[in-house]
Amino acid sequence: GERAEVIVDFSGMNNELITLLNYGPDAPYKGEVSIQSSPNPNTGEIMQFQVSRKASKSKNFPIPSVTESTILRDPIVPLIQTGPTRKLALFEGMDADFRLQPLLGVINGDQAKSAGPLNGSLAWFEDITENPALGAVEVWEVYNATEDAHPIHLHLVSFQIINRQPFTATVNEQDQIQHDGNFGTGGYIQESSITLSGLVEDPAVNERGWKDTFIVPPGYVGRVIAKFDLPGRYVWHCHILSHEDHEMMRPFHVGPMPPPPPALKGAAIASSSNEQILEDQQTEFEFALYPNPATGKVFVDFNLEQPSDVSIRLYGLDGRLVIAKELGALQKGNHSQSVSLENLDDGMYVLELHGGTKLIREKFFISK
Repeated sequence: GERAEVIVDFSGMNNELITLLNYGPDAPYKGEVSIQSSPNPNTGEIMQFQVSRKASKSKNFPIPSVTESTILRDPIVPLIQTGPTRKLALFEGMDADFRLQPLLGVINGDQAKSAGPLNGSLAWFEDITENPALGAVEVWEVYNATEDAHPIHLHLVSFQIINRQPFTATVNEQDQIQHDGNFGTGGYIQESSITLSGLVEDPAVNERGWKDTFIVPPGYVGRVIAKFDLPGRYVWHCHILSHEDHEMMRPFHVGPMPPPPPALKGAAIASSSNEQILEDQQTEFEFALYPNPATGKVFVDFNLEQPSDVSIRLYGLDGRLVIAKELGALQKGNHSQSVSLENLDDGMYVLELHGGTKLIREKFFISK
């Protein structure tokens, strides 16, 4: 889950083949054995170098002068915290089909998120919980409540590892919403139950430079300090491919969050994919949205009781307008419209149908 910058000295190896070998086990994360005396039979040969020609300055091949004492980077200046310390967490849950679903989340009190503020495991499309100010230097504490080690990666943020420390805590189950509106199982950590239970472990020698990935062992909290100097929306996630795809990835936003569109202010969003929110009970049209979940297109059927100007708007859950379709003046009667979803990512969206002074809003999912 991490990269390493390595300098190899091939001088004096004329016409030799140099093969990079893997002596580690294949089994995920912890591995089946601790030591292997021979290359792995499945993934043993990684890369081969054929040392077949001399480096030459006349052919623009650089010939660096590097020894074991050469300093390859500028001195690392420790970051000084100016922003908050965030408590984040790693969970293992189940999706609606009872498959393992690793999740990221937050530690925010002692109750499930259904009983108060967001707490515990969170899906990709749930509200953003990390919104650093532009230029802020924050400390992120990542508590690993799973049985595996996870390499945690932040996009476009360089940080310094502070330390790691064992902990114990009470981890409870809670419902975890899925992309299709069903529910699996997630978890939350009771914040008041956290006990730091062991010695603080400083970063290893190879971890004392600038990093964008760090490993959090099971039962440990990993602490990093980061400066968020690039505005915009990015992601943090586990760098194990199957984990980041299902569902161990979350967005964070640096700088002011984009405001919600006027139509979303002061109005609740449906808590179920088939609920409708009406601005008032005297709506001018009947309404249907299908299929839900949608793939390439979503269809909207409605009935106007009187002529009206009609428009369709599609928003992400962050309030960002992603599609606006003006239908103009439509006559009384039944109508059907389709909206192309080809350029949109999977996830949860809100569709609004405006007719005259009336509004119908429905949440739906895209799952391609």
